[in-house]
Amino acid sequence: MSDENIVDLNERRPSDEWRKYVKLGAIAIILIALLATIISNLFIVEQGEYKVVRQFGEVVRIEDEPGLSYKNPIHPNGINFTEISINL
Repeated sequence: MSDENIVDLNERRPSDEWRKYVKLGAIAIILIALLATIISNLFIVEQGEYKVVRQFGEVVRIEDEPGLSYKNPIHPNGINFTEISINL
């Protein structure tokens, strides 16, 4: 028999490159979900304005410093915001 008729099965085995892409895709989805969670829990307090942060109906804190603030995303009922304008 000649060597031309011998088939190397390792050459015909499907490559495992798809696992690399699945891992990268899963990491990308996790990072996008984490970034979306962080961005959705940021809020802005304008100058001359208060934000009352409530959790389950109770006032947790009052944000009166102008700028960017962060609310805790862990609580299942979420946190409501009430804007109170101050006219000076």
